[in-house]
Amino acid sequence: MKTSEARSECLSRIAPLHEAESIRKSLGTALRPGGFALIERVLSLHSFPAGAVLLDVGCGFGATAAHLQRNRNHMTIGMDISAKMLIEAGSLHSKIPLVRGCARHLPFRRGSCDGVICECVLSLIAEKQQVLREFHRVLRPGGLLIISDIYSREETENRGKNGLPVACHSGDAFVTSPVESLLKETGFEIPLFEDHSYLLRELAARLIFECGSLDAFWSEVSDGLNCRDVKSIFCGGRPGYYLLVARKD
Repeated sequence: MKTSEARSECLSRIAPLHEAESIRKSLGTALRPGGFALIERVLSLHSFPAGAVLLDVGCGFGATAAHLQRNRNHMTIGMDISAKMLIEAGSLHSKIPLVRGCARHLPFRRGSCDGVICECVLSLIAEKQQVLREFHRVLRPGGLLIISDIYSREETENRGKNGLPVACHSGDAFVTSPVESLLKETGFEIPLFEDHSYLLRELAARLIFECGSLDAFWSEVSDGLNCRDVKSIFCGGRPGYYLLVARKD
């Protein structure tokens, strides 16, 4: 594939990764590298009071929301744009409040949340500034935004230790976006940024166990397209995995 139009067409035909059977078998209902390890890492450093209201944006099957409500005594609300995912989440976790909504226009009042969780979602959204404004709006002063996602380690190394470019998925493979700057412009400070790229290596090992090889996995989600082209879209630019905590000023 030699043009951005061809790559965009390729992306539109690729099955959503969370719907791949091998992904579900490898990651479980958490549907993200590391399961609950990173959210527990944050809570070991930045705890919320009992009864805190947390919003899980892009909650998928509601695993993180259920985990926090069950083990941390927090009032956690799951939100997702997919009605199909929410139906499955409701069948798995009947006591978790679930809301269908879009991250660009959160259906919640200003200052109604102590924390917002955004796991493996921001990289899939083009309008990052609008989404971050919405996160800032619904957080109380001092509230925390917790993000984990894919980013380009190659681009970070080129920019140096002070840069936090985050990969975004598009027809031009990994395109970096200065999320650090967007967060500060929106009114956040960033007390924590950590690289957890080892979780991608663990995921790769699980996928090899499930599928026999990574090429077999990419063939599963390629919908008849050239596996090499599909792999280059998702794996260009030395992808890494990060954890970030931002606080509303």
